[in-house]
Amino acid sequence: MVRLDARGAAGAALAAALLVTGCGGSGKDDGQPDSGTHDRAKTLTQAEIKAVLPQASDLPGSKRNSSTVLDLSAGSDKRPCAGGQLGKCVAAKGVGTTVLTKEGEGDFSFTVFAHRDTEAARNAYPFLWKDAATAWIIPPKKAEIGSPGDQSGARRGEHNDGLGSYIQIRVGPTLLTIKTSSGVAHEPHTDKQLKELAEMFTQRARQAHDGDSPTASLRD
Repeated sequence: MVRLDARGAAGAALAAALLVTGCGGSGKDDGQPDSGTHDRAKTLTQAEIKAVLPQASDLPGSKRNSSTVLDLSAGSDKRPCAGGQLGKCVAAKGVGTTVLTKEGEGDFSFTVFAHRDTEAARNAYPFLWKDAATAWIIPPKKAEIGSPGDQSGARRGEHNDGLGSYIQIRVGPTLLTIKTSSGVAHEPHTDKQLKELAEMFTQRARQAHDGDSPTASLRD
């Protein structure tokens, strides 16, 4: 498996998330009914975005390649969300990505999109889903991860470096994505493993929105 260098892994993953192209697609088949638990939650700050991103200690046996958090609040209302069109969706105010690597399993890329409010995140969800879930993995097959967050979906399949999966979750005004890349030499991640990753990341976002320090992890 080809891995990104330690300094550029998160930056490249973040750039890929921000530069996905195309628009349209509802994603409704992969969006769970809104629970509204955090509909009135405030936009995550840069510090909160960083805190939501898992550390190597939260994924036992992993090491962190890199981590990047960007403040995009200036002019965000004048830019389209990832994969969308201005007028249909607006860009996130802040984005952060961490890439973790686990020996024998491959890479895990966690990204947080902090939108201005729940409506903005809800509008951005299908645009991000269409490009990230159906373009990166070919052919995409549904993965079962339960119903984390207010909306969620997961796909697995092949990509240019081997086998991978994509998970997308909305928690109020925050969109979360997880990309796993197990490479050609490793076994694909099971639905159980993907579900655990999704639940952990979702809980960390919920804790941040509730004003608590994110502590959810997959510690043994």
